[in-house]
Amino acid sequence: MLGLEAILNRITQDADDRVQDIVEQADSRCAELLATADREAAAIVEEAGRKANEQAEVLLRRSDSLAALETRKIALTARQELIDEVITRATQQVASLPANEKEALYRRQLLENARGQETVVFSSRDLPLAKGVLEAVNTRMGWNLKLAPDAGSFSGGIILRQGPIETNLTPEVLARSLRSELVGLAAKALFGT
Repeated sequence: MLGLEAILNRITQDADDRVQDIVEQADSRCAELLATADREAAAIVEEAGRKANEQAEVLLRRSDSLAALETRKIALTARQELIDEVITRATQQVASLPANEKEALYRRQLLENARGQETVVFSSRDLPLAKGVLEAVNTRMGWNLKLAPDAGSFSGGIILRQGPIETNLTPEVLARSLRSELVGLAAKALFGT
């Protein structure tokens, strides 16, 4: 039995040694796998960080671009409002011109736009000027312009009527028809552009 016991001890010892080798190999392989996994995880984290930084930069550039666009839009709106205000004030100033300047303006408008047989509508506030303006133009040109029996409900300027055709020379209508030119002039005066 001694021999059998020695064989069993030997087999057990070999098995233990073999188990120890397998455990050591498994530990080594496990350490290798963990090291590889750690490297891969670190690479993934690094790549994710790089991509996150790139995306953050893209978002920042986009935000900057949108902010700049919004700023330009606000500035453009403010400029347009200022230009509109200048044009509106300019048209309103015609109504407050001194009588001699209004007379000169209306004579010039008639000479440039009338044919000689029209009826001329003046605003109610400019009716006191109407007779003198019409007499001066009719005498100078040999025309027969007539004063309309009804005053216009506009603040300044004149309207020429000949049959069904009207030529509106009020500042508001002239400003609308010449808007692009007036915007350019106002922008140049206000902003030097």
